[in-house]
Amino acid sequence: MEAEDSNPFLSDEPSEIDSKNPFDDTGDFMDGGGDLDETPDFDFEASKPTLQVEEKSPPANLPTYTSLEEEQVHTIMRSVSMEDTDTLEDRKKAMSDSQDLFVKVDSPEKHVEGYVSYGVITQTTRTEFEKAEYKVRRRYQDFLWLRQKLEESYPTHIIPPLPEKFSFTKNLTDKYDADFLKTRQKALDKFMCRVVDHPVLSFNQNLKTFLSAKAWEMTTARKKAPGAASKVGGSVKNTAAQLMMKNRDELFTEQNQYNTAFQAKTKSFLTIADMIAQDRFFLLEDSTEYGSSFRLWANSESKLAETLNGVSESIDKSCVNLKSILRIQELRFCEPIKEYNLYCDAVKYASKRRDQIQMEQELVTEELAKRRAEKEEVESGEAKSFAQFFGKDPEKAKEERLTKLNQQIRDLTAEVETLANNRVKADEDFKADLERWNASKKSDIKALLMDLADKHIKFYESNIAAWQGSLEVIGKPRKMPANME
Repeated sequence: MEAEDSNPFLSDEPSEIDSKNPFDDTGDFMDGGGDLDETPDFDFEASKPTLQVEEKSPPANLPTYTSLEEEQVHTIMRSVSMEDTDTLEDRKKAMSDSQDLFVKVDSPEKHVEGYVSYGVITQTTRTEFEKAEYKVRRRYQDFLWLRQKLEESYPTHIIPPLPEKFSFTKNLTDKYDADFLKTRQKALDKFMCRVVDHPVLSFNQNLKTFLSAKAWEMTTARKKAPGAASKVGGSVKNTAAQLMMKNRDELFTEQNQYNTAFQAKTKSFLTIADMIAQDRFFLLEDSTEYGSSFRLWANSESKLAETLNGVSESIDKSCVNLKSILRIQELRFCEPIKEYNLYCDAVKYASKRRDQIQMEQELVTEELAKRRAEKEEVESGEAKSFAQFFGKDPEKAKEERLTKLNQQIRDLTAEVETLANNRVKADEDFKADLERWNASKKSDIKALLMDLADKHIKFYESNIAAWQGSLEVIGKPRKMPANME
């Protein structure tokens, strides 16, 4: 007599969900299975635009760019959780016809000298560029140099932030980690997009140098930079502009308050995300051990071996899913939020530079008022004079004093007018950049959260698919041994 096994793992009827798990050992659930890229053997050399290189010998003793092996480059660019299908042609189609400068940062490469460089591709129709297309390689120091030059050239504008030079987490501590390099590349690309899309920053001469100069020319330009380098994402220094100002526009006060609150909230998000990541790491460690225990159990339980091994395989697939969602959360959510934290600091810097201009204008205006009041006292004869004690004619001393005051008043009046114009320009620049940033922030965060939700949906769908296979194995009828009938 045949009887179905009264298996303790037996569950209800299997669901209609496809039992095929979209994972393989190197895959990701984001695109439904397999490697992230549809073409894992993507040829970067073939994708590079052809470029007519001007023959010019570089000075001696300058570093050369020595790339990784081709297989290593492919590994870096195939990052598990960071697809990169956007091209310059795609950007051209997405932008308006008036856009005449397009830049993309791609292909990070490690060099034998111990640093990483990034490819910067530029296409433009601007007449100030000698060619329509450039492809150069730039180090992080080159990007830092560019930002410093932009900040020096445009103190009244909000200069987009760079990613921090060392932005490691407990999960990513290797600066040559494939996903770290990919994340850094995308952050640098974001910086360049913000710069070239800006109606003022994009016409800076230093940007042209950055986009078109040869490696040795870029090194020479960078060495000419002043020694004092500003910290990216560092603490904002206290300045005289932090003092209470008399006629500060309410808009700027409200913006500073909002900026502070927004930065605090994003930091809170990062703290919570880190707590979630810690719990998932503990779960990953426990699940890995849990899967091993089922395999060991199957070795000693021949009657339940198929069922136990099926459960072990489902746990292993769930661990793969968990690893992927951990990296996605770190690289696709936390890193962009960190960039907005740095942007808040950039807004603070620009706000303080704008406040300094207003503070200087108010101080000079006060000094002008004092000189005018002093002139009125001298003219009315109310001002005290010690000229007679030094044997000077009081009238002549009064005339000399008035002459001096008139000159000071003229100079201060001209300075007040200049500072007033500077303040108007600073206000206009700052307000325009705030509007641009707020609009970008709204769309960026919306896309960020939608992407995070989509990846979590696929994460849970993949877990369901992983366990569906076990359900089918557990629910399969079995014949009982004859001695147990």
